[in-house]
Amino acid sequence: MTMEIEKALDQLATIHAHLSRTEPYRGLRALPIAFTALSGFIAMLIQAIWLDENPYYFLMLWVGIATLNIAITLIFLTHRYLYHQTALAREKDHAMFLQFAPSLFAGGLVALVAGQVGESFIIHLPALWCLIFGLGIFACRPYLPFKMLWAGTFYLLAATVLFLQALAGTSLHPINMGFAFGIGQLIIAGILYWDLERVR
Repeated sequence: MTMEIEKALDQLATIHAHLSRTEPYRGLRALPIAFTALSGFIAMLIQAIWLDENPYYFLMLWVGIATLNIAITLIFLTHRYLYHQTALAREKDHAMFLQFAPSLFAGGLVALVAGQVGESFIIHLPALWCLIFGLGIFACRPYLPFKMLWAGTFYLLAATVLFLQALAGTSLHPINMGFAFGIGQLIIAGILYWDLERVR
């Protein structure tokens, strides 16, 4: 009898693990991601209208926007985790966090280093941020809709363009970071809505 119970529990664990791998992660929603895109466009306008070309102003503005967006996303995910999640969904939350956390850490680290090194490093931040974010999307791809590859590819292409603009000294122009981040986040929001949220 004990052997049968252990076998049944092993089978349940196998099924549970299979569902965890095959069922897409549904914790992210299109609306909060679309808000992050809007914040990117707003930051672009703030930089263009009120801030001069001082690279430290660029750094403070975009670190502030990133911090705001991370905080809002974490509040949304925490509320969902505490009040609307099943055990399986919470496991996916943990897995997604572990996959994407290194990218958040790396993005914060390069910003910290840039603030210490100065303009020679800050001009590469837009490209580095896009590169790191794109790699983070690819790291999370097993838990996300297949089309999310397009979002990751967009960020890697944006990083390539921004590295070239850094060489030309134009990477900190307001439109660069605004459009790279704003359009990239809109792509993610569109994929989440189209593949996971819309009524079929």
